[in-house]
Amino acid sequence: MEPGLADQLREATNDNFTLGNTRFIAEIEQTLCRYVSRGKAGRPPKPRKALGDDAES
Repeated sequence: MEPGLADQLREATNDNFTLGNTRFIAEIEQTLCRYVSRGKAGRPPKPRKALGDDAES
């Protein structure tokens, strides 16, 4: 067994996420119509204002 594989299996099992390459995960997500991989942690960034967009004008 490759080093770290047991940790990957444990993490995927404990967190209920799919273990596999990106193509396999994309196929599973499309089939199930839901996310099966870990997302980015934290709050999404605020959208940047375009130049010339003034709230006071």
